[in-house]
Amino acid sequence: MTAGTTQGGLSVRSPGARPFRRRAGGATRLDRLTGRPLSLAMIIRWRSPRAQGTIIAVDELEEGTGLALDFGKLASVAAGGAHVVPAVLQDAESGEVLFIGYVNEEALRTSLRERIAVLWSTSRNELWRKGATSGDVLELAEIRVNCEQNSLLYLVRRATGGACHTRSDSGSARPSCYYRMITDELTLRPVGSG
Repeated sequence: MTAGTTQGGLSVRSPGARPFRRRAGGATRLDRLTGRPLSLAMIIRWRSPRAQGTIIAVDELEEGTGLALDFGKLASVAAGGAHVVPAVLQDAESGEVLFIGYVNEEALRTSLRERIAVLWSTSRNELWRKGATSGDVLELAEIRVNCEQNSLLYLVRRATGGACHTRSDSGSARPSCYYRMITDELTLRPVGSG
């Protein structure tokens, strides 16, 4: 299932390629025209003409030890035409970086009005109120802008302790999306595992 390249030991995904979610009953990715789930074969055909890359199962991407950085992410965001800036979400008390998202003008205004972290989903092209479905709401303490006014820093407070959409072995939302580190061998291992 690999139509990709390897550069210096890194598995390189095609620009904009999204991970394939395997679940009982089939894929969760839906055909935009029909609304029906896409099969893995359909996804491979859909991605093949775009660019060389690798299709990676979500379980491996989010829990595995293989490094597969998406170096094409910013190019795919730009190609989608979304007028966004990157936003770092950081815990206001601890200073821990939780994750990076994207913000458009509507998301910024909504965040300021509702006092929660609201972002722009570049994959769904819609407002994303962090925690609307998971319950892991990030309360907004402050928004800062960088010197060139091309990125934002959201200082937030975790209402439930969770911030990442992935779950730990105990089943709770992880407090940050940065739960693995890159080893000298270009593999991944959990933070704090030695």
